[in-house]
Amino acid sequence: MVHYMGGKAQLAKQIVTAIRDDLGTYPGVNTWVEPFVGGGSVAATAADMLGYNLVLNDSNPLAAVLWMQDEYEPTLTNLTKNEYTAVRAVGGVDKFTALVAFGASFGGKMWGGFASNARGYDYFGAACRSWRKKYDKIHSVPVTVVTCGDYSEVNVPADAVVYCDPPYRDTTGYTTGDFDTAAFVLWCEAQTVPVYVSEFSAPSYWVPIWSKNRRMELQPAADDCKLVTDKVFRVRTR
Repeated sequence: MVHYMGGKAQLAKQIVTAIRDDLGTYPGVNTWVEPFVGGGSVAATAADMLGYNLVLNDSNPLAAVLWMQDEYEPTLTNLTKNEYTAVRAVGGVDKFTALVAFGASFGGKMWGGFASNARGYDYFGAACRSWRKKYDKIHSVPVTVVTCGDYSEVNVPADAVVYCDPPYRDTTGYTTGDFDTAAFVLWCEAQTVPVYVSEFSAPSYWVPIWSKNRRMELQPAADDCKLVTDKVFRVRTR
């Protein structure tokens, strides 16, 4: 996969299934909206399982550019630490730079330190191949729109279901600054279409539809490592 800190690669199918089942016979849904597309795992799974049109967005230009449509084909070769450092120094906003920033970094944290090719394993090449699989799924549906901006600026069509995976409270947030959770809650509750949110916790009147325990990312593998419970909530107004 394109390793992406906070990504849902291992949970995507469960999340999409839970949302699909919770929607049930909700009428007229034909578009999947993700204001925080990140590593693209849930969007790709939604495209594969549901076939809905996609409206994807991220405030991080390097995350957004990963899913914008163009003719880019990655060169699947081992990446060295010197090459990683050189790409970072240039500071481009393009697919290759994005793949290096996330796919060649420890734990998928953007420019979080070079993930070495231990024992000859082509870490970067594997990330590129996985990105390509997700990219192809995302662009397999009739319409895919990808933007870069604040979640509040995303155009939510009337036929949409919205899935949000925002920066979790009490964890490492976006590089663009602190995330205003209170403002985000208000935005979610102002929508007129079904909205689902991944978080550890939520307002008491939101409805939990799914949960899964996992080990906290970037924690050492130890018996006393921190366990967390990922949840998906259906948004309800007060």
